[in-house]
Amino acid sequence: MSAPKRTAIYGPEPWRTDRRLVWSHWDLWLCLVAELDYGSDLAALADAIAAREPLYDGSASEAKLSHLDELAARLRDAGLTAAALMAGVDASPALRSKARTKVLRQGLYPRDMTAAMRVTPRERLRERALRGRWDRFPSSPRPWYEALVGELGERWLHENATFRLERRIEAARERNERSTARDPAGRLAARRALVTYTFETMERCDDSYGSGRRRRRRHRGLVRGSVRAAGVGEIRRPPRP
Repeated sequence: MSAPKRTAIYGPEPWRTDRRLVWSHWDLWLCLVAELDYGSDLAALADAIAAREPLYDGSASEAKLSHLDELAARLRDAGLTAAALMAGVDASPALRSKARTKVLRQGLYPRDMTAAMRVTPRERLRERALRGRWDRFPSSPRPWYEALVGELGERWLHENATFRLERRIEAARERNERSTARDPAGRLAARRALVTYTFETMERCDDSYGSGRRRRRRHRGLVRGSVRAAGVGEIRRPPRP
């Protein structure tokens, strides 16, 4: 009779539940390495992780640091320290080796990643830069953005297709300028939506022929232009109730 197959542990799986708080195996590994090698100092562990690998978009170290930040926040909210979470843990040599490997040496596959690893501070800041506070505009850019996506699409484009897309974006810009000629709030919303759409488009285009560089120069004025230049100085925000 064969022995039962051991369940693989990748990291996001629950390790323990205490006072209705669920701690993952990544929480275990990070706190254990901090206790073993860094005096239970999560900040010192963060420095060690950062030193192991350059921080570039999508890197394993950036994802691990994101989870470590989120873990530190959960520990504070629970009134715990890394050492307190490790109290009573029997850290066998095998567990110590695995924790050090996972935290300091090994890369990440999608199956290894927690929610905090997938949505790093970089990703949150990027989203805020692209779409943050749209609800506070006098007129939201969201409908304009959705119209651009519906008309122009979001797919990857090879170099030959970028010229056609550039012409279509320019046609949409001119049409929006005409339609908002007497609507300062709408004009600002349309321009803001176009800035976001253009930025995202440049990330998914093969710019071998330089179309994106022309697009960046052309739309830089939309970013740098003052609110008054967009005609928004005429708008008065309604008083709060």
